[in-house]
Amino acid sequence: MVWITCQEMNAPAELHGKEANRIAVWQSVARTIAECDGYRHPHSAHQWVLDVTTRPLGHEPWHNWFALQGGHRNYGLTPQTRYKGYYDFLPTRPMLETEAMYERVDCGGLSTTDDTRRAAWKAVLCGSPGYSYGGAGIWALKWDENDPRWEKYNRAIAAWHEGMSLPGAAQMTILKKFFTAINWTALTPRFQDAAWSEWHDVERCVLATISNQLYVVYCYGATSKGILKQLDTSTSYVGRWFDVRNAKYVRTPLRISTATGAWVVPEKPSTEDWILLVEKHTNTAQRMNSTTAIQTPRQSVGDDRKPVP
Repeated sequence: MVWITCQEMNAPAELHGKEANRIAVWQSVARTIAECDGYRHPHSAHQWVLDVTTRPLGHEPWHNWFALQGGHRNYGLTPQTRYKGYYDFLPTRPMLETEAMYERVDCGGLSTTDDTRRAAWKAVLCGSPGYSYGGAGIWALKWDENDPRWEKYNRAIAAWHEGMSLPGAAQMTILKKFFTAINWTALTPRFQDAAWSEWHDVERCVLATISNQLYVVYCYGATSKGILKQLDTSTSYVGRWFDVRNAKYVRTPLRISTATGAWVVPEKPSTEDWILLVEKHTNTAQRMNSTTAIQTPRQSVGDDRKPVP
């Protein structure tokens, strides 16, 4: 069990000329919960759509992790710089994306299945250890077509049982199978670090690596053109394009070797979003014999994550 004290605790003190949030009151509530919780369950507060430095939470003794809100169509996908701010925060706190592009929710526009999928893949590769999926009818519960509650957000769906079958939920399964097929907990997000990569579309190409053993790039913009860096010049790599919609690797594997440690990334198979997996050749034999990402997790081949207390 986890505690998430209130909604948007660190929202601006005033919105649209009205008092919006009494952060001191909610901090008092959180302290009381922590004092009464003999089991010391993980404790957080739901974040407003802000950078970590704005009305910050995280230094309070009751606070253990960040419950992020990436937002909906009115904000777009969370930028890499915001994730990096939370990732670099000291004292170190895990951050979990708990509300981003809930499927078919109408908030500044109707979030699509594509929006939902892109938010999830980007979050995990930016350091979120998992992802909290949401959909219309489930979030802001809508009992049946006559239920008027939260109508502003649920107008695109008839009832909760319809929300249970939205296609984005099944795509979360693809995400899980992909990451559990690799040593995903050893991945380090590289954000926009030029020491590791350069991209034509810097924001929409998201990189995480396990040292220089394995590179995972999520490309959801118009182009995947760029350069991967710090590859081992003494060995070769194998690259594969992974279709995030149907859980299949496509095309012939790319055989990669470089005398400079840099490799020019080709264009992705289509204009849709794709994962590029680049791995040292010695680690890929089992994976390359399969057309899907469902594999037995391997042992760690390197871990340069910062320590978590």
